[in-house]
Amino acid sequence: MRAAGNILSSSNQENVDIFIFQKGLDALSHLLETAINSNYPKQMVKEICWALSNVTAGSKENIESFLAH
Repeated sequence: MRAAGNILSSSNQENVDIFIFQKGLDALSHLLETAINSNYPKQMVKEICWALSNVTAGSKENIESFLAH
């Protein structure tokens, strides 16, 4: 999770675009739901939320993609 969050926090917009195009938001959303429902460690939930928040720190299109999930 930390690696995904780091990639999404980079200033390279192409990384985020590829992540979204490859259904990365779907995967993280599913992982977050599973983590919450299965009592994963709070640190894992925090990392997933951090990665998702990095997507919303990008362009207007990134935010729209995030909100569509």
